[in-house]
Amino acid sequence: HIAMLPALAHGDVWYSIVDRTGLFLTRAGLDEAPLLGGDGLTMGVTPCGDGIAYAATPSGDSEIYQASLDGTQTSRLTFHPGIDVSPTCSARGELAFISNRSGTPQIHVLGADALHPDHIEQPSSQNQTPTWCPDPERRLLAFTQVERGSSVWTLDLESGETRRVSPPGRYKDPAFSPDCRLIAYVGEGGLWLSSLDGRRRRRIVSGAAETVRWGRLGPSR
Repeated sequence: HIAMLPALAHGDVWYSIVDRTGLFLTRAGLDEAPLLGGDGLTMGVTPCGDGIAYAATPSGDSEIYQASLDGTQTSRLTFHPGIDVSPTCSARGELAFISNRSGTPQIHVLGADALHPDHIEQPSSQNQTPTWCPDPERRLLAFTQVERGSSVWTLDLESGETRRVSPPGRYKDPAFSPDCRLIAYVGEGGLWLSSLDGRRRRRIVSGAAETVRWGRLGPSR
């Protein structure tokens, strides 16, 4: 089998497993036993409130779901015949995800009490891998723009301002630092670390890299 798409959520490492039965979610300590999945594909976990959110295809098309940490309580959050993937939850309870319901993959945001997601205007016809700034006072997203290659951008939902963080090329999968001062992303020969305005950046790991995630270090023992 193959392990992929890791995420840090509620003190555990969550990830997807691909085997002969399909694609399901599990977390560290379960000996790779399925926690969520079984019907279709289940992937892209993200911490969301007291539980997790993820994308799954039990109905045939990909939708966004939420679940308790033990996987016993699940509910569907999106209802559309298009493809809804890549959920990410903000500290204030907003859920961003990618959907092609407007024709091409775009960022949509579902508020904490909203029933229908808002389509967020973006500078490209195709966008991927949104992620929130962890600061609850800032409605700031980073994402991958796909247009003649791929690059990393930020989007301020309050002002509507977009800013390119990486150079043009093949860069993707951004992740904010816990204090929201830096963005890490992968591409062009390694793992990169950048300021939010993209003016200062450096490669911190050389070679192939995928799916970067930040965590908080606890006290040493």
